[in-house]
Amino acid sequence: MAAFVSGISVGLRNASIVSRNVSRKSSSSANTVSMKVSESMPFMNAPAALDGSMVGDVGFDPLGFSRAFDIKWLREAELKHCRISMLAVLGFLAQEIF
Repeated sequence: MAAFVSGISVGLRNASIVSRNVSRKSSSSANTVSMKVSESMPFMNAPAALDGSMVGDVGFDPLGFSRAFDIKWLREAELKHCRISMLAVLGFLAQEIF
């Protein structure tokens, strides 16, 4: 597994995919489509909704949730789940102590 990961990192470093934009030309037209490469996963294209406007946004959306849902709704849902998880841990610890 380590050899596979190091092989990928060497290949990506040699291809210098991390910091450049990928341009594709459509075969049916002369228009060029520019796709930004994700900072978190350099072998994938960055989702259009994740443009770096939010804190911590590095283009990580491997399942494509940002295409199906509003990004602001996803952020609020994540915050809600984090807060509920913190309360659950507090409840667990309180039961163990008392």
